[in-house]
Amino acid sequence: MRGIPPIILNKYSKAKQDWLLTSRGYDFYSKFLMVKGTHCLIVGNTGSGKTQKGYWMVSYLCELETIVWIDAGKNNEILPLFYLGKPVRVICPVGTTLEFPGLPDELKPDVIKITFSRDVWDAVKKGHINIFAFRNTIADEAKKARWMSEIFTHLSIRTRLNDMPSIFPMSIFIDEAQWIVTSHRIKSNESRTKAAEVITENALEIRGSEGRLILLTQSFRNITVASRENMPAVLIGRRAEITSSDSKVLAERSVYCGRYKSHQGLFVFPDGDINPWNCPWAFPYYPMPEGVTCRYIGFWDEQPKETDAAELMPAMSKYETQPREKEILISRFGQGVEDEI
Repeated sequence: MRGIPPIILNKYSKAKQDWLLTSRGYDFYSKFLMVKGTHCLIVGNTGSGKTQKGYWMVSYLCELETIVWIDAGKNNEILPLFYLGKPVRVICPVGTTLEFPGLPDELKPDVIKITFSRDVWDAVKKGHINIFAFRNTIADEAKKARWMSEIFTHLSIRTRLNDMPSIFPMSIFIDEAQWIVTSHRIKSNESRTKAAEVITENALEIRGSEGRLILLTQSFRNITVASRENMPAVLIGRRAEITSSDSKVLAERSVYCGRYKSHQGLFVFPDGDINPWNCPWAFPYYPMPEGVTCRYIGFWDEQPKETDAAELMPAMSKYETQPREKEILISRFGQGVEDEI
């Protein structure tokens, strides 16, 4: 069985088992699935099927790792995640919720509302697909950037202190990653750009604890330099636009990607190998369920005045000693991130 233990192989459908036992499937298993903490970048232009490839990767990793999917909040694109055979948990801030009209009762998720950003990792449940719904539930861009920055800062600190719940190994998918780890190439407000470097610094540290990032983005240069330089595996979709100045190896591998169809992509393993040579893989299609929609209700930062003010403040970490009027977060890339509280 090409060295795949039956206890792992039997987690998958017959079709997935058959594919894992092929030459390329076994490479995917041995060089990526079983190498915990291996980050991956999925890149391709609009309409290249990035999110579809993300669903495909979830369908394999969800049998082996805890899944976190950070919602981009667009076009009901979290809905296919409900049909991958795993229970779903949606995590959003207090004062907000998500509703799913038309979704069968047996697929309806747990909706967990958290008061503070630090609470998010305690809300994650092993064996579930955990969806972080923050992009469409926090209106102010600066506050949204602060929340996301804190989430990954707490992840890094708690991982180093062995204070995380038992949710590793874990894969964190960030759809349209440029909204979180945006590069200077994309125009955005200053707090979002600066927070991106803090997020990158902290998120990449979890590899040693068997945590991996899987970033989905339209362009190789849309995310921070540190992010793309620390993605050992890359799934190249149509018109990925990778130049030799970005990566000589990836530029060589992507020379034909302009010809790809939306269901095709080339998986480049951490050692730079591809299997078969310069021949893209074909990925399955995960349709949007008919008659089902996703509704985001409420904004965390636009609550009625009578709401307890403590619930509306960005979280004070238990690792901080006292509130401050202003906080400077220093990234290892030399920039200070100044946030107003």
